[in-house]
Amino acid sequence: MRLLDVDTFEIQSGYPDQDLTDAKGQLWYESSKKTLHTPKYAILSHRWRQGEEVKFQDFSSLPKEQLRGFPSRNPVPIHSSDNPPQDQNDFSSSIYKIAGACKQVRETDDQAMRKLWIDTICVNQGDAQEVSTSINSMFRWYRNAEVCYVYLFDVSWDFTDPSSSQKQFVKSDWFCRGWTLQELLAPRKIKFFDRDWKYIGTKEDLITHIVAATRISAEHLGGAFRSASLGQKMSWLARRTTERIEDRAYCALGIFGIYLDTRYGSGEDEFMRLQEEIIRSWAKEVPFDESLFAWRADQIESSGILAPAPGCFRDAGDIMFLPHMAKHRGEQLLTGLKIRGPGMEIDNAGQMTLMVPCLGYMPAGAAGYFLTLGAAYLLTTTPAFVYQARRKHREVQLNCWTKGADGKLHTKKIKMECAKDQRWRRIDCGKLYDSSSTTLYPSAWLSNHFIRQLKLTDEIKYR
Repeated sequence: MRLLDVDTFEIQSGYPDQDLTDAKGQLWYESSKKTLHTPKYAILSHRWRQGEEVKFQDFSSLPKEQLRGFPSRNPVPIHSSDNPPQDQNDFSSSIYKIAGACKQVRETDDQAMRKLWIDTICVNQGDAQEVSTSINSMFRWYRNAEVCYVYLFDVSWDFTDPSSSQKQFVKSDWFCRGWTLQELLAPRKIKFFDRDWKYIGTKEDLITHIVAATRISAEHLGGAFRSASLGQKMSWLARRTTERIEDRAYCALGIFGIYLDTRYGSGEDEFMRLQEEIIRSWAKEVPFDESLFAWRADQIESSGILAPAPGCFRDAGDIMFLPHMAKHRGEQLLTGLKIRGPGMEIDNAGQMTLMVPCLGYMPAGAAGYFLTLGAAYLLTTTPAFVYQARRKHREVQLNCWTKGADGKLHTKKIKMECAKDQRWRRIDCGKLYDSSSTTLYPSAWLSNHFIRQLKLTDEIKYR
């Protein structure tokens, strides 16, 4: 990890990605001179501006006097990102941004904090391995920082006109970018500044406006985002963009607690790989959060169970995962004995299998009841359950819920069908269905239940 010294303007390297205790350090490093602790540092969150950023390879030749002088106003006017400056080597905006961040650190009350991390100058973008390592470490770096300064180039805050300023704030491009999502959620402390480095407020001060801009609840913004369902987290990502399509997956790694080696050039496959890794990394003994499968897309006729793009989760913000109500998909009930196996599996080639609960034969006690008092009911209802396992079309109930207008919980369902190759695919991809039941399994007091293994397709058919 590299850090910028805000007094000398030197980029210093060799800091560990995370602190080690002295005991751990003795186990990992023989030399007592090895730096085991990262000093206190601030971190900058900002939007890259094409052709205007000072980068790692530029910084060493940058006259440091330019960083010491700090005008009160940004020397570069606001302009659209679609119309970058004609001079592609004009770093005025970037220099002003770096100088302003350094000034904020120097003026802090904590004199022990003299370091600053900025992605543009602390990561060598020309080194693919370093970029991959940084991407996978970035969430932790933002989490461990003493404070995160959010710099909004497209906001000019006027305290005499708060209404207009607030409208600018909510519409800032910063809230639309993929990378800034983790930069909003990870830090312990965030301070917002406008384009002239005028202080706007903390995340707590501006929480109402941030909720409006992001559609993320105040609870999740307040530090409890880990409690959000997978579908809810994906819905936050759905409303953001990145320059490179692979970054739509990479920018969310820390939010899902996932590690992926970067494979630029793989395109949309990386979002699929993100979802597969979420499934693989899930603790097998814990019921899976199947809001990951509760996506919708009118543009898709049939698909596997995974979403082909983040935009499929645009309307998944109200889908909850309730661990205390979730059931293990691999559980069977045979003659009163519960047997648990894997609820879903995914191999190295990405082939998925999903276990679906079905009703089986009836226990003797229930059968006796129906033979005496419920024969008519038995004749009209049992065949649908008995032959359910042979059906080519299924409504698959998911371990996720929404709350209806009546205040009651409703389990979500998707429709699937078996293709000629015996692989199952999702159909009616533009819809999610409500179940009248709030549990994954059919009623077991009338019958045993077993599971059927569905081998899923990974083919996507667009309309």
